[in-house]
Amino acid sequence: MSYAESQIHYHYQSNVFTIPASLIASIVYKVKHSA
Repeated sequence: MSYAESQIHYHYQSNVFTIPASLIASIVYKVKHSA
């Protein structure tokens, strides 16, 4: 895999995992602080 391909792959993976992770984190934060 070339450098550019690996960068694109990494960026795609990070987007796929960062969006749900941040959503889960904000939900957990709200639940903990509302309890």
